[in-house]
Amino acid sequence: MIQLFQESIPFSNKRLDAPASQGGSFLNPVIMPFAINATLGSNTFETVLYIRNTSIEHYYNDIVISLMKESATGTGTGLTSGILKTASNQVFLSMNSFQNILTTVAFPYSESQATTKVLDAKYQQNYIPITPSTDMNVDVKFSYGYDELSELDWQGLTSVLVIPMIGNKTTPDTSYVPIRMRFTINSSPTIFTIRDYFIDVSYVFEGDVI
Repeated sequence: MIQLFQESIPFSNKRLDAPASQGGSFLNPVIMPFAINATLGSNTFETVLYIRNTSIEHYYNDIVISLMKESATGTGTGLTSGILKTASNQVFLSMNSFQNILTTVAFPYSESQATTKVLDAKYQQNYIPITPSTDMNVDVKFSYGYDELSELDWQGLTSVLVIPMIGNKTTPDTSYVPIRMRFTINSSPTIFTIRDYFIDVSYVFEGDVI
C-alpha cells in the first residue's frame, strides 16, 4: 500500500509518524505545513510531502501525484478512470473531460514508445485535476525530490508528477519518497481555504516482488 506522510515542521526533513492518508482514505486532514515565498511577494507557498510503499511484497509502476478539487456543479455521476498516454517522450494525463494534461516525469522511462495506460484508481466524475486551465484561482506544481528549486526550475515543471516506478519485480523499495509542492493563490477571493483541494496519489500497476 502507498501511504502519504507530511512534515511536522516546514523543510525540516522530519516526518510525522502517522500517515496523513492511505488507500484513498484520509486519516487526518491533509494540510501540509508550508512556507511563504517572501522573495516573490506573492501568495506562493511551498511544502514537502512524502509517499511510501509499505510492503516489501509489492512494487508500483507509473505513480501519479496531482492536486484535485470536487466540482460544485459536477460533470455527471458514477466513477471514471484516468489514462496516461506516452507520446514523443512526453507523458499526458486524461481524466473525465480533461484531456492531455502534460505531466512532469520524475526520471526517464526505460522505454519511450507510445503507450496508453489506465490508472488503477476510480474517480468521481466531478473530480477536477488542478491545472492553469481548470482553476484560475490557484496554480500548483510538483517537483520530485526534496531539494529547493530556483524560479527558473519551477517554470519548467507542471501540475502533475509521474514517477515511473517505486521498486521493481526483483527489488522492493520502502523508502520515503519526498515530493515538493508549490501552491500559488492567483486571485483575491473574499474567503479562501486550501481545504477545497486534495492531493491524489494513484498508479497504473501494482506488481508482486519475486
